[in-house]
Amino acid sequence: MWLVTELPENTPVQVLISVSKSKFPRAVDRNRIKRLIREAVRLHKSELYRYLIASNKQVAFAIIYTSKKITTFNEIEKKMTVALTMLKDKISENK
Repeated sequence: MWLVTELPENTPVQVLISVSKSKFPRAVDRNRIKRLIREAVRLHKSELYRYLIASNKQVAFAIIYTSKKITTFNEIEKKMTVALTMLKDKISENK
């Protein structure tokens, strides 16, 4: 889910990461998944940031983890790369 919106100055992107408590009752598991997702976003956000700054847009988006198992960082990183590219493409379509 994403929304092109007004954010605080000098903030091109805001990210919300959600992991279900019912699927992962232990907080350590939820926090680990969120930490892996944050790292994957950090590593691959540069292209999205460049596009948003160049087009003078700001976007807020949510990442909702729906799997029932903890996946590896490599898997999460691949999915985040695809998701961030798709987000950039969707935003550019909706000029």
